[in-house]
Amino acid sequence: MHTLSDLPTSLVAGLLLAAVPHLERLGLPRPTGSAIIDATGASRTTAYKVRGAVFEALPGLLRPPGRPPAPALEPPSDEVRVKLHQQVITFLFDHPGCVSGTSLRRHYGTRYPVFVLDLCAEHREVPLAHLAEATHVPLSTLKDWLPRS
Repeated sequence: MHTLSDLPTSLVAGLLLAAVPHLERLGLPRPTGSAIIDATGASRTTAYKVRGAVFEALPGLLRPPGRPPAPALEPPSDEVRVKLHQQVITFLFDHPGCVSGTSLRRHYGTRYPVFVLDLCAEHREVPLAHLAEATHVPLSTLKDWLPRS
């Protein structure tokens, strides 16, 4: 673990220079830039370059808590999307009553989950979120239907 005494003087000076505006905003005692340079013995040019690097690095260090957002999924091609929709419509026409309810709460007969899982196996290249959308099954429900590995 590094301590301040282990760090190069230019890095310490750059960090202190970066802190000056925050000290001032908080009403705390703050040294001048010249006082920081004199106390650390760092090169003025290098210390201010380090300060600039600190300011550039801050946005990447200050991420919100939690997981970063998932990358955007590549939607399936129009050809695959049309094929999925045709398969779903055909299945629903051939098996009336296998899905009932409203968009707020659906009920699925035993055949529809099996059909949807077969679609998942047939279209492994399509992300689950897009399969859920194409089959009108909530993603959480679709994940529940998947076999546990």
